[in-house]
Amino acid sequence: MLAAMPLLEVDELQVGFPLPRPRLWAAAPRLRAVAGLSLSLAAGETLGVVGESGCGKSTLLRALLGLETVDAGAIRFDGVDVTHARGAALRTLRRGVQMVFQDPYGSLNPRLRAGQVLEEALRANFKLTAAERLRRTAALLERVGLGPALKDRFPHELSGGQRQRLGIARALAVEPRLLLADEPVSALDVSVQAQIINLFAELRRDLNLACLFIAHDLAVVRHLCDRVAVMYLGRIVETGSAAAVYARPLHPYTRALLAAAPEPVAGKRLARAPLAGEPPSPAAPPPGCPFHPRCPLAVARCRQERPELVPAADAPTHHAACHVTG
Repeated sequence: MLAAMPLLEVDELQVGFPLPRPRLWAAAPRLRAVAGLSLSLAAGETLGVVGESGCGKSTLLRALLGLETVDAGAIRFDGVDVTHARGAALRTLRRGVQMVFQDPYGSLNPRLRAGQVLEEALRANFKLTAAERLRRTAALLERVGLGPALKDRFPHELSGGQRQRLGIARALAVEPRLLLADEPVSALDVSVQAQIINLFAELRRDLNLACLFIAHDLAVVRHLCDRVAVMYLGRIVETGSAAAVYARPLHPYTRALLAAAPEPVAGKRLARAPLAGEPPSPAAPPPGCPFHPRCPLAVARCRQERPELVPAADAPTHHAACHVTG
């Protein structure tokens, strides 16, 4: 039997931004925010992408939505190349792929009431009567745990958790197959974070939604994600099932992230491996392994040769880009 085609495929993606020219006659250098990244996501699957701020996570999501120009590589959604989608093709992509933003207040129109936010999304994507829009709006509010009385409130009259629920309802309004969540709980209180994570889990279970979930630490995604991809300086340095990555992290960077999280694995204490220094600038990445200036295990080969993402000898679905531990 043939394996099902992935819903999302990203192949050697590169996204950069121009930097000031050092001289008027010189070519403009580019900051490579995403530097040859590949990943895939199946329908109904949740993939967590983690890494420090500035590693390229948000740029990746914006490129997937067509909000950033792709320098090289390919993006395929449901088997269709959407790398440079424009016009009708881009509108179709955005019906199938929706974003939940980090800042729920900044992503909502402050002049629209909660119900109007959802009606606007429905009006732009479906031919519905006013009565049908009202019914769909009420159902969406209920789906994300917001009472019908909240439909007449403006965003500033809602709590942070309620605003994020409204943002999720707006994304669901167009019936997407994939949600891109850009650190959707980082601006919320810890107790509210748990509620929103549980909501994502319910939506995935009930609607068979795929989700690409961005976070800056592994502790947030361990309860939600099937697989984890660890990103450093625009590349994925480790990927595998959440269970495998937590039980036996292969890359020194993954180990450091896990050690920094409060008790990421119940009943198990990981050896502390604090990171020294700051991530290198994407505008001037170091030669060899990009992590070697901060890695306690680096050897001469690490400073000269960039490691490829390869499967572990005893776990073919668990990959790491490391000369020492991979």
